[in-house]
Amino acid sequence: MIIPSKNGKCLCTVVKKYGVEYIQTNEPMVEKSDVVFACVKPHILLPALKSLSDRLNDKLLVSIAAGITLDQIQQAVPKSTRIIRIMPNTPCLVGVGTAVYAHTSSVTEEDINLISALCSSIFPVFEAIPESLFNAAVGVSGSSPAYLLLLKFRPNLIQPFIYTTM
Repeated sequence: MIIPSKNGKCLCTVVKKYGVEYIQTNEPMVEKSDVVFACVKPHILLPALKSLSDRLNDKLLVSIAAGITLDQIQQAVPKSTRIIRIMPNTPCLVGVGTAVYAHTSSVTEEDINLISALCSSIFPVFEAIPESLFNAAVGVSGSSPAYLLLLKFRPNLIQPFIYTTM
């Protein structure tokens, strides 16, 4: 695993703990990789992809940028790039989340199985949905758990909540 960062100081712990490779620029990372995870803020995604476009031929690209559609991503990268768009939710922070995904027609079942396996410890539930439902999925599976976290949901209230909503 290769992790890029302009500020290497913040990655020291991660590099030591997990034995990952760290580099300061994205280009060599993309060239060495078969799968590229684009985990940046939405306003950064398309310019970043355009700058790496010539290196993304025949790669599997996974984006978690909210609000950036598959069509927008496809316009920024070569046609041979296979794209999966994932929308994880807040409970993924503690390994019990869900993620919905949509993908371009060039994505294979093998690609989906690989990403599901790579991410299973983060989001054990991984479901395909039409991209047109992504905004609704964010509201239901993303904002709702985040709202409960904001309320500092107490453990003694969890069980009754589960019973009343099932």
